[in-house]
Amino acid sequence: ISDFAKDSINMSLYEFIRNPEKPYHKLFELKQVHKDGRILWVEISAQLQFNMNGEIEIIGISRDVDARKQLEAQLHNDKIKLQENEIALKELNATKDKFFSIIAHDLRGPSGNFTNMLNILLDEYEDFDDESKKKMLKIMRDASTQMTNLLEDLLEWSQIQHGTIAFNPEILDLNEILQNISNQVNLTANNKQIELKINIPENTIIFADKNMINAILLNLISNAIKFSHKNGIIEIGHEQFKNIDFDEIYVKDYGVGMNETKKGNLFKIKENVVSKGTAGEKGTGLGLILCNEFVNRHNGKIIVESIPNYGTTFRIFLPKQKNN
Repeated sequence: ISDFAKDSINMSLYEFIRNPEKPYHKLFELKQVHKDGRILWVEISAQLQFNMNGEIEIIGISRDVDARKQLEAQLHNDKIKLQENEIALKELNATKDKFFSIIAHDLRGPSGNFTNMLNILLDEYEDFDDESKKKMLKIMRDASTQMTNLLEDLLEWSQIQHGTIAFNPEILDLNEILQNISNQVNLTANNKQIELKINIPENTIIFADKNMINAILLNLISNAIKFSHKNGIIEIGHEQFKNIDFDEIYVKDYGVGMNETKKGNLFKIKENVVSKGTAGEKGTGLGLILCNEFVNRHNGKIIVESIPNYGTTFRIFLPKQKNN
């Protein structure tokens, strides 16, 4: 008999001696070791009473309730899983609602501008001179570009959620990637007279998916330009640590910065942080969410450091290639 059972019976005996006028019954459950070595749950029903000789005797019945206890444990685990699934479903519904909210809100503006300009051009084409027509076509082009970028972001985000986007990490020349990105953003940077300082040694290599790392760095550099002041500087650098299995790539600006609340919501689609740039540039807020998803796909990490009015630094940590 276990110590627990002994203690329980001793307590029962004490209670019985205090009140011997009626049989004292005790029901309890405990784990016991079966003769084959298994540990199982049993239910013990013990009763104290006087026998014909006036002696106290214990009448006990032990019943195997292991199957019932296992079922109870399974039901408890199922209940916890159900609660977890309910929470996950609520999160999914909230994300879905935000997803459709982004589509409805961010597509309405550019699509409306595009349609309005198109109708005006068609209805009053002869009333405008060439310069006015060019301005209207530029508005249409900007609206079209904004819609295309949004739809591409939404498609990529959806593919990540469903696990259908390809992931093919390989050895890449970081300078080559940054040169291509620099060519893409030069016009925007030049318009704000912003200098891009790329501090990357020659022959610096990283191990990453080419499409994803392009999207990550393009988003971060474009964001840095967006939130930098005129005549600002953006620094892009790389750190390689000998004793750490990660390479660091950072993008640093000296622009508007952000507070802790905004920084904490950057990668949450439910919050969808959207801010205009220093020149009124618009965005969808999905770019940084995609960056975070792509970095996670690499089993990496993204860290944000920011102080209002002093600028922001994004640090990307990517695992190094494992040597076989």
